[in-house]
Amino acid sequence: MTANEPKKHHYVPQFYMRRFACAGDENKVMVLERHRDVVVTERKSVHGIGYEERLHDFDDSGAPASIERHLNETIEAPFSQSETWLKIRDGNCAGLDGSDRMPLYGFARHLQLRNLETLRFIEAQHARYIAGEFEHELTDDEREMHATIAADPGAAHELFRAGAMDTMLPADAHTCGEPSDDTRTPGAEMKRERFVVPDIGASFTGD
Repeated sequence: MTANEPKKHHYVPQFYMRRFACAGDENKVMVLERHRDVVVTERKSVHGIGYEERLHDFDDSGAPASIERHLNETIEAPFSQSETWLKIRDGNCAGLDGSDRMPLYGFARHLQLRNLETLRFIEAQHARYIAGEFEHELTDDEREMHATIAADPGAAHELFRAGAMDTMLPADAHTCGEPSDDTRTPGAEMKRERFVVPDIGASFTGD
């Protein structure tokens, strides 16, 4: 990390928010805000919303570290320059075809995993675990995860960061709405499947 690293870490990419921009100003969007019992609309800069300060920063054995730049360079920038996104940006959604399904699915999943609410969900679920609210409902893997978080205050954020950087898709993602020609026997292990954002090289893999 360097001293001039950005402090505002967007969990909603700015290039994505610009698709909802106000007419005549691609850097502002109309937002709804609730103030007690009143809901108001207001134009706001995409730079000033959808972020949390230092969201992607962490301590790496005493040294400051961050995934912010890595997110931008390996996921955001490649997807924002891909043929798939350029079709959307240029208003050519009719030109989207089967080759765009996996990039779109991968990016949509990425948006979910990197969202601030995902971190808050992990924290809230762990608080419920500590309170004993669903002790008998957990799998062995979930118990192990909560034990890790309980032992390390930074583990919840580490889990969140891992999700934000994850390019692994579910094992059945390759079907993506189409009939599968998979002839495996029931219970057979699914292999990872890789797809590449067109012309860029940012890859997601099926698990």
